[in-house]
Amino acid sequence: MTGAIAVAALVGLLSLLAGVALGWHMRRTNDWCPSCGDQMGCAACSTVAP
Repeated sequence: MTGAIAVAALVGLLSLLAGVALGWHMRRTNDWCPSCGDQMGCAACSTVAP
């Protein structure tokens, strides 16, 4: 019984760490174009992100 609880706790911890890592990887920066308000590097105003 104790071994099963340890395995469940380890699997839960690994799932938590994998979720945090995936969320960190998939985060997006919000750099908006000052002239048109779209994402930086938009084709509408021909600006390029710095």
